[in-house]
Amino acid sequence: ATIQCLCHISNFKKYFQNKHSVYNATKNKNCRLTKEFYKLINSLWKDSYKGKNYFTPRDFKDTISEMNPLFQGIAANDSKDLIIFIYETIHNEINDPTHNNETYNYNNDQTLQLFRNNYYSNNSSFLINTFYFEQQSEIKCLSCQYSKISYNIANIIIFPLEKVRQYMEKKYNGFISVTLDNCFENYQESEMLFGQNQIYCNSCKHLSNASTSNKIFTSPEVLTIILNRGKGLEFNVNFEYPLEL
Repeated sequence: ATIQCLCHISNFKKYFQNKHSVYNATKNKNCRLTKEFYKLINSLWKDSYKGKNYFTPRDFKDTISEMNPLFQGIAANDSKDLIIFIYETIHNEINDPTHNNETYNYNNDQTLQLFRNNYYSNNSSFLINTFYFEQQSEIKCLSCQYSKISYNIANIIIFPLEKVRQYMEKKYNGFISVTLDNCFENYQESEMLFGQNQIYCNSCKHLSNASTSNKIFTSPEVLTIILNRGKGLEFNVNFEYPLEL
């Protein structure tokens, strides 16, 4: 399922079909997974493979299994684990921070400035430019309204459908189906931190009730969404999504 998703992302496919791009990115490097994915993509998109109309990705599976024990054997694995592994491994293999000479300067947001200068000075690749995005997190003290904002980098977003369904049922008193818009709405909803989850407020100088929230701060060229229905068939959720996003 993961291979089918990735090999149908047009710009991702085109990158790996471009021999010169892959050669330049992997030259003089030990880029085992990148090179194996290059062979995989080009084998899948041939009109025929040695006279056959199908392709068995056995070499790719063996490489993945050798590089990460999680994927050894034939047991079922979560797609999110494999997607994250592929994104992060290929990025690390072809990473070339010398290509990014930009210096960020934001007088009104030094936290963002520090984050970007630290991260992008050490990370630059086709994967970063395509799939990675910035998230903004905020923790706010409910006593004095003091807030602390931080940033991090991500390459996927996971929507827990059962949690979203419960959230929508509570909000609309009997909601049935879950939509993609519902997932984004729930993702950006503030979470209250009470009791044992209180935070120490640097302004109040004591433990306080707080709220925490997350936002997608920059939009990637390709946003990878994982729909997590939960464990077991009892967590099946009716999910509706637009044909065009």
